[in-house]
Amino acid sequence: MNVAILEAGGCAGRSLVEACSDGDVLAVRRLLDEGRSVHETTEEGESLLSLACSAGYYDLAQVLLAMRANVEDRGFKGDCTPLMEAASAGHADIVRLLLSHNAEVNAQSSSGNTPLMYACAAGHTEVVKLLLEHNANVEDHNENGHTPLMEAASAGHVEVAQLLLEEGAGINTSSDEFKESALTLACYKGHMQMVEFLLDAGADQEHKTDEMHTALMEACMDGHVEVAKLLLDHGAQVNMPADSFESPLTLAACGGHTVLAHLLLERGANIEEVNDEGYTPLMEAAREGHEDMVRLLLKLKIRDKGNKKSPGWLNGSCVINSFTTQAYSCLSHVHVMHYLNLYS
Repeated sequence: MNVAILEAGGCAGRSLVEACSDGDVLAVRRLLDEGRSVHETTEEGESLLSLACSAGYYDLAQVLLAMRANVEDRGFKGDCTPLMEAASAGHADIVRLLLSHNAEVNAQSSSGNTPLMYACAAGHTEVVKLLLEHNANVEDHNENGHTPLMEAASAGHVEVAQLLLEEGAGINTSSDEFKESALTLACYKGHMQMVEFLLDAGADQEHKTDEMHTALMEACMDGHVEVAKLLLDHGAQVNMPADSFESPLTLAACGGHTVLAHLLLERGANIEEVNDEGYTPLMEAAREGHEDMVRLLLKLKIRDKGNKKSPGWLNGSCVINSFTTQAYSCLSHVHVMHYLNLYS
């Protein structure tokens, strides 16, 4: 890396990289006039133009471009272009400047991200508008298989998602490997407003990920009660889909999400449904040591037995013994044993 120090003049003792880092336009001009190269890089391998764009130094970016800095210079690190840096940081004025110098709007980083993806993930609405006006591709995929809409949905940026849909983004596009959609990502993260927006825009809530999880199941994994309620109100299937391996209730029980489990049961979830391992929600709760969940499920099972809604569930002790076996598998779950033994 060339960081030669100017030995005389008003910039004595400073390198070009240091002057750029400080946004000192006058010092940069003087150093360049004295023969420093506009193509120098930082110790991290970042180009000077990328440094200026990331920091929001508009005047400095202008000077570097006027001195023939490469608008696509990724430095020796070889990852992000200056436009990606500006888009990620939300510097709309610099994005506009770079585009006026013919920056590649659909360039991709080493991880497959485009300037539009960076702007969408960060929620920079003005930058997103600029990039779309310059024909940014709304259906590019990064290495995770995410489109710009998926990035916006995962981060909960509703206004950005709306802009993308207006430009023709596919609302039900899914990633190649994990089969995630904008809706499943929003549900997993618990972004209520985004979920509501996507549902109203026509998102398929019965789409399944590679784990055969629906949007409701993704919401249940992290216990997002309000999101689950919204999905159920929109007709989500409360029990296990025919081609899935587990149910929303099993996922809620495994995570110890009692309020969510109660909601699912109120909406008709099957308390006896088993997953691909043959475990009921109660077995999963016991295995994971979720005392409150075990208590809830046992009480509801006893109530249903009394109401003859679930005949024969406690016939003999073998069923409860299977629960205690799950709890005994982890000595730290002794507190669960008390509730199980009450019904053995």
